[in-house]
Amino acid sequence: MEPMRVFETLEQLLAADVGREKQCKPYVVKKCAPLLSLLKEPGLKTALNLYKAQLPTQDGVKLSGRGMMPFQAERQAKVLERLKECVPQCKVTKASFSNTFLDNLNQLSVCACTWEMCHYGIENNGIGNIRIQTHGRRQVILANWCAICRIAEKHSITRDQDCEVPDWCQKVLAEFVPEDVNDDIVQNNCCHHTMLPEETMVIPMGYGTIERTLPVSTEPELTPQQQKESVVLGLRVHLLEAAGTLGYDMLRDMVKEQEKVTFAAGVKNATSQYWNHITKSLAAIKP
Repeated sequence: MEPMRVFETLEQLLAADVGREKQCKPYVVKKCAPLLSLLKEPGLKTALNLYKAQLPTQDGVKLSGRGMMPFQAERQAKVLERLKECVPQCKVTKASFSNTFLDNLNQLSVCACTWEMCHYGIENNGIGNIRIQTHGRRQVILANWCAICRIAEKHSITRDQDCEVPDWCQKVLAEFVPEDVNDDIVQNNCCHHTMLPEETMVIPMGYGTIERTLPVSTEPELTPQQQKESVVLGLRVHLLEAAGTLGYDMLRDMVKEQEKVTFAAGVKNATSQYWNHITKSLAAIKP
């Protein structure tokens, strides 16, 4: 499996050819100086420290190992602006939306993972994201919709008619093994990276993740202090891509598969409606 493409600085990213938006693949910017400088301002630094202390203690986060909530702090609009500078090729995400539904997806969130977090599933229900990690280490494998379908085929994992696409993707990614990358389709549509503090990762639409926290110690039992030191914290915003891009096309394929799901009488296909709303709203945006 290939490592994710890494740019040392924002300037290196801006000077590079990251490919046309149609072929955009995941990548990492190790040091986005304007964003990192902003996050070191006293008000934002205090807010991040509070979230790092409090968010992992919430019941939902302790149960699942991860959680997120809207980021509330001064200068959050400026942080959002700086994050979007890491996707110069993506005009849609950099825009301010007149569409209220899309604008609600254009909000900044703070995310935390506990020291024992291990997760696999479709990233943000098929919508990509831009994430800056402010604390902790996380190992990430990314597999897009094409890879997920191929892994399912290799492992003979079929989707029951009443199984929704996000649940099926989670089931498929849970069966991923290193030998799967010997397949050309899987190899060409997967990548990996160990995400460190201060790094920014860009994940296009249509990707799933397999990720785990890397604690500060490899000892089988961590002390309470080591558990706190191992917490992963970061900020993220959705990555929305225009019609005609690879990410958009993959989300459309997921919509078509989701529309085949059968539900009990009177139960709506909420995921299909949600995805359709996104894709139709994005398709209506003029370049």
